[in-house]
Amino acid sequence: MQQTQEIIAFPTTNKLQVYTIQIRQRSTLGAVANENIVQARVEKKYVYANKIGNVYRVEIKERKQSNTERLRGIENDLSFLQANLTIQTNTNGLPVSILNLEEINDTWVKSKKQFKKTHKNYENIDELITETTALINDNKVLTETFIESEIGTLFFPPIYGEFDEISKKESNYKTFQNFFGTVDLPIKLENTIKKEKGLEGKTQLLRKGEIDTEVFDHYNVRKQFRKLADNLQLAVPVTASYVEAYDMNNFYGIQDVAQILVVQIKGLFTYEQKVHITPIKEEL
Repeated sequence: MQQTQEIIAFPTTNKLQVYTIQIRQRSTLGAVANENIVQARVEKKYVYANKIGNVYRVEIKERKQSNTERLRGIENDLSFLQANLTIQTNTNGLPVSILNLEEINDTWVKSKKQFKKTHKNYENIDELITETTALINDNKVLTETFIESEIGTLFFPPIYGEFDEISKKESNYKTFQNFFGTVDLPIKLENTIKKEKGLEGKTQLLRKGEIDTEVFDHYNVRKQFRKLADNLQLAVPVTASYVEAYDMNNFYGIQDVAQILVVQIKGLFTYEQKVHITPIKEEL
């Protein structure tokens, strides 16, 4: 049987692509629940190609967050640092650097005095400011942080290039850094591409995964949760399921995108995140 190869080419339209993104997060620890909803308008524009890959400009506008208590409030007030980004990708579409680091740093220098005043009651505010300053001066770490974010993950999936066969599964990997305190959540992914018949046929990419038990640090996670629950044996394992689904047009431009992450320790802890991206329009 002859294999059918599929090339997913970079969508290099010069039009401004405008989307809405909604992020719903809910965590439950015992009987205590915490919920947060983030909504924003995202503008993405292809700028130019180079030997490394492509350069894009991304702007996040009209961002609203439902939960602004404690650390959520700090997260909300730091979100402006990712409001305007110039992203360099490689040939697979993965961000490899942020090109306007100086611009971001200037914005932070002008804003951190007011940020400290607003959050003066946070006991680790000086440490947080020092860490934030170090982050935005380290391109490698800042890029990795962006890749892990919902916008970095779903607007810049490393999917471009050649698939050996339509509907064939290919392995990939994703890590949620410091998901349980200092413990990472590693996800082993499988990518599957499906294409509708016909010249105008749309392409769908599905990325599904579960926790990589071989590298996950079960011991330290158990240790953390034992401090929160008396006599906890944690005989029930940590489980995680993850899905990304992309609908792309016949030029491989991203249309509708969905992401679902569910992490659970049965009877003790549950975390759910659902993200939905929909296009608004394209502008010249």
